[in-house]
Amino acid sequence: MIGDILSLEGDNQPGESLIQLVMTGGRRLQPAESLADIRARVTRGFEKLPDALRRLEAKSAYPVEVAEALLRLAAEVDQRLDKRP
Repeated sequence: MIGDILSLEGDNQPGESLIQLVMTGGRRLQPAESLADIRARVTRGFEKLPDALRRLEAKSAYPVEVAEALLRLAAEVDQRLDKRP
């Protein structure tokens, strides 16, 4: 892992998407994971972190970038809110 990118759904970015659709219409799309599967998934994710970020008190920052698409949307929303009576 070298960092994360915050973006909009459908805005293709390099890397692996960390957010997945799990429910629609109030119903699960897949059966619930077992506790053992959750532990294994979290362990794999933890092992991908750089050593400096595995500590309770990280000595370095984890880089997070905001994608251009999200910045544009935020600017549009700000403009709309500024035009409200």
